[in-house]
Amino acid sequence: MEKATITEMKNRFSTFLDKVKHGDSVLITERGRPVARMESILTTDGNDIEGRLMRLERNGLVRRAKCRPVLHSILDVKQLPALKENSSLLEAVLAEREKNR
Repeated sequence: MEKATITEMKNRFSTFLDKVKHGDSVLITERGRPVARMESILTTDGNDIEGRLMRLERNGLVRRAKCRPVLHSILDVKQLPALKENSSLLEAVLAEREKNR
C-alpha cells in the first residue's frame, strides 16, 4: 500500500488513480495521520476471473490485449462441401483440389 499526503494526492491524482485501477491501494495522510484510503471497487481477492487477472497483471505475469480479436477472422473457417452419395471423403478432397487448380 502506497502512502500519499493530501497535497501529493491533489497534484498527482491521475497517477494514483492509475495505480488503484491496477489493484493497488493508496493511504491518504494529513500531517502524518491516516485520513482515507483509496481502493478499487473491483474485487481483487482472486476468487473471480477479473480479480485474478488484475493480480496477475499487477505482478507483471500477464498483459491484457488492447482489443478482442474476432474469432471467425482468426480461424478463417469455410463451409465444407457436402459429400455426394456413395462417395468417400478422399474422393471429395481430390475433387476439391482439382477444382481449385
